[in-house]
Amino acid sequence: MAETDQLRQKLDTAQANKGVLWAGVLSFSTQYLIDNYLYDPKTEACDQQKIKAAVRHSMGPLLKANGLA
Repeated sequence: MAETDQLRQKLDTAQANKGVLWAGVLSFSTQYLIDNYLYDPKTEACDQQKIKAAVRHSMGPLLKANGLA
């Protein structure tokens, strides 16, 4: 079986099993995190709970805006 046929078969199987076929990456500039009180450069502490909450809150609109939801 050709390599492309194998890949197509794997993708078809994943899609049929409702598998995730992509993963997104979000990044923030350090200055943005500092300005929004999510990162303290003196202690190098990051408020991960607030960042996770913000990402979760924004994912729905982000996916909808990109035609993925």
